[in-house]
Amino acid sequence: MVVRDKVGRKRYIVFSVTTESAPSHDDFERAAVSLLREKGVLRSVRPKLIDFDGRVGILRCAHTGKDEAIDVLNSMTDVMGAKVRVETVKTSGTLRKVREVAKGLASG
Repeated sequence: MVVRDKVGRKRYIVFSVTTESAPSHDDFERAAVSLLREKGVLRSVRPKLIDFDGRVGILRCAHTGKDEAIDVLNSMTDVMGAKVRVETVKTSGTLRKVREVAKGLASG
């Protein structure tokens, strides 16, 4: 057994948010964690919001919980009372690659 099997691999998901009033980093993370907890997959996903500027964000999760994390992000409709539409764009195993994609989304 290699160390990576014990520690676990990570996946990084780039997503874009469409809303009239941009939620804060903490509000968005709380909403995502709440939805994951409701679905009963919080422990298997182990989410962490790495970057979020109100429009584009990066969520880190466990590689085994990637699909659940994507489902939750795509199903989000409300963050602290504000209506939102979240669309996942790219998933990668390296933070460097998703930051390139996020930078392209933020500037474009």
